[in-house]
Amino acid sequence: MNFGIKPDVSSGPRKGGPFKELSDFSKTSPTPQQPRSLSGKSVMLP
Repeated sequence: MNFGIKPDVSSGPRKGGPFKELSDFSKTSPTPQQPRSLSGKSVMLP
């Protein structure tokens, strides 16, 4: 799963987020700060 998100990192910043998932969360969540931490933790964890 982490590998699948790694390649997105290149396309992530282009949309405005390091992770594709983060972009989706930002759209649904009014505060991208919260999902940002969750996304980072999820990706950091094995």
